[in-house]
Amino acid sequence: WDLCAGPHVANTGDINMDAVALESVAGAYWRGDESKAKLQRVYGTAWETPAQLKAYTALKEEAARRDHRKLGQELDLFSIQESAEEIRGVLDLVEEVLSTFGFTKYEVNLSTRPEKSVGDDKFWQLSEDSLKEALQSKGWDYKVDAGGGAFYGPKIDIKIQDAIGRKWQFDIAYVDEHNNKLRPIMIHRAIFGSVERFFGILIENYAGAFPLWLAPMQASRLAT
Repeated sequence: WDLCAGPHVANTGDINMDAVALESVAGAYWRGDESKAKLQRVYGTAWETPAQLKAYTALKEEAARRDHRKLGQELDLFSIQESAEEIRGVLDLVEEVLSTFGFTKYEVNLSTRPEKSVGDDKFWQLSEDSLKEALQSKGWDYKVDAGGGAFYGPKIDIKIQDAIGRKWQFDIAYVDEHNNKLRPIMIHRAIFGSVERFFGILIENYAGAFPLWLAPMQASRLAT
């Protein structure tokens, strides 16, 4: 842990050295200032009894063994795709849905990073480049809406054009029987959170050894 106000014990002699373990070491600047001297940061953990330390260590080892990021690749459960490819797939779906209903003319905008945003420059550049690559691979003409993105990431806005040339961007507002524009109450539910996150928890919970009904391979036949 980082240094914080103490003391936590009245005397260092109160610390049970059999319940202390060194976890890692790393370099660090004093108060995070690169102009200051570089220090050695030591990470460790201390418990009241050796039994508590043993239980903590076992829990960390088990958590590492069940890490879905590690198991997902070892068991070939995840298929890592290029982000631009995935975005291209979404654009293909958009095109299919709109053309099914007879909409073939639409305006496409690439909305980039706004003045107030979260995330680092590298993330934003990667995201915007991926969207550009997907749009270019579709051969779509698009305009750049500088600063029109959401605070958490860039986006592609598609406005469809109707039979008399009007452009629409779908919204959830509606006009009621009294000609008042209202926004409906949305009941949001997320049983799984996201499917990817839910499967991440499943992988770690079963440590990759899924029950029969969930296993990617349920049975195999051996030739004799």
